[in-house]
Amino acid sequence: MKRIVVLISGSGSNLEAIINSCNSNVIYGKVISVISNNPEAYGITRAKESNIDVKIINHKDYTDKADLWSLGIILYEIIYAKHPYSSNSFNDLIKNINSNQLIF
Repeated sequence: MKRIVVLISGSGSNLEAIINSCNSNVIYGKVISVISNNPEAYGITRAKESNIDVKIINHKDYTDKADLWSLGIILYEIIYAKHPYSSNSFNDLIKNINSNQLIF
C-alpha cells in the first residue's frame, strides 16, 4: 500500500477525492499526511475530520529564498517516519549530512 502525502492550499477538494479513492480501493494507498502553505485552508479541516496528520508551512513566514532542502527533509520524515540523519552532537550531524548518502 502506498503512503500518500498531499499538498494543499485551499478547499481540499482534490484531497477529498484522493481520500475517497483510497477508501473505495480505486487508489491502493492511504493518505498519511497533508501539508498546507495556508493556515486558513479548509482542506486542513477535511484532513483532521479523516484523522490525517497536518503540517502547516505558512509561505508568508519565508522569503522566496526558503530552504527547499529543509522541506525535503520534512517530507522524508513524514513519509518514512524517521529522521534521515542521526547523531549525538551538532558537529556529528553535519559530518553525517556531508558524508552519508541518504538511502530510501
